[in-house]
Amino acid sequence: MITLVRDASTLRMTSDRPPLPAKQVNSGGSCSGSGKNDDVVLRSTGNRASRSSRSSVSSLTSKDMLSRQLSTFRTTTMRGAIRLEDLAQYIQSKRHSNNGSSSNNNSNNSNNTFKAEFAELPHGQISDWAVGTRPENHYKNRYMNAIPYDNNCVTLQSNNNGYINASFIDGYNEPKAFIATQAPKEKTVMDFWQMVWQERAVAIIMLTNLTENGKAKCSQYWPEDTVQIGELEVSLMAREELPDTTVRTFTIVKRCQRQSASHLVMHYHYHEWPDHGVPDDSGPLVDVIAHIREDVRVKRMVGPWVVHCSAGIGRTGTFIALDSMLEQARSEYAINIFTFVQRMRKQRISMVQTQVDESAK
Repeated sequence: MITLVRDASTLRMTSDRPPLPAKQVNSGGSCSGSGKNDDVVLRSTGNRASRSSRSSVSSLTSKDMLSRQLSTFRTTTMRGAIRLEDLAQYIQSKRHSNNGSSSNNNSNNSNNTFKAEFAELPHGQISDWAVGTRPENHYKNRYMNAIPYDNNCVTLQSNNNGYINASFIDGYNEPKAFIATQAPKEKTVMDFWQMVWQERAVAIIMLTNLTENGKAKCSQYWPEDTVQIGELEVSLMAREELPDTTVRTFTIVKRCQRQSASHLVMHYHYHEWPDHGVPDDSGPLVDVIAHIREDVRVKRMVGPWVVHCSAGIGRTGTFIALDSMLEQARSEYAINIFTFVQRMRKQRISMVQTQVDESAK
């Protein structure tokens, strides 16, 4: 199994499970009308039994080899790819360079630090966001510096102009696996549930609390029983308390003149991820990911995961990256954090918003 444990405000990855077959690549279309505060570092202690590249390649069929060559995250060709057996050494090298550059001001060391690598990521706005910045949409945005790009935004079919502050995000070899969005505001709760219904989302992952440090971060958009929200009837069917997480089950019903349709969605509220920080213990967070994937598997649910913190970029981006890197590690025994975050930032601004301060460790 692959687990993560916290180490001085970072996450360490270990693997002690046997190899799994390569993950199948799902097809998906481009974005269409229908359809901030934290970072996580993955580490390896190298507990997985090593295997030679020769034995690995020889066990693959020609079809497997072609599939890997076409993989979105072909680890041997993409910048920043790290094999799990090399991950501990990679982290150690980065931290050593960081300490060396801090004390000796060595330019070579400074170019090999996490800080230098983070600086290479796209920063700021890199695509148009004219729709989200229109005057009539200002009230729908929680923060005016976290707007979805026009070419990758979710467009609602049933509100007055279709706008919601939400972006499609690709997962590991899975287009539009996630929808990254801001925490609903009081005036956007109806739009939020309309999006969940329209996109047939199977999970909502909430990574913020309603109030943090005395500031409102999210409106309570879910009911405690049954409530009518526009054309949709949202009902709480079950609630379960896990360590650091509340799991709720909702049904959404849309009634027409002579018939009705329903949709099931799971809601996972992780309580212990502080604004401008990382969780004190990564275990429950990794458990949440495992719990979601098991629920989706058992219930045979198919659809995107809606992920939000407050702005929908920091904790949201980190969660998506963590889940996707775990999937890549299971499939390839390698991870490509830099390339994945780089691509996320082309789909929504400032995903994984800040870096961990290595000098504070």
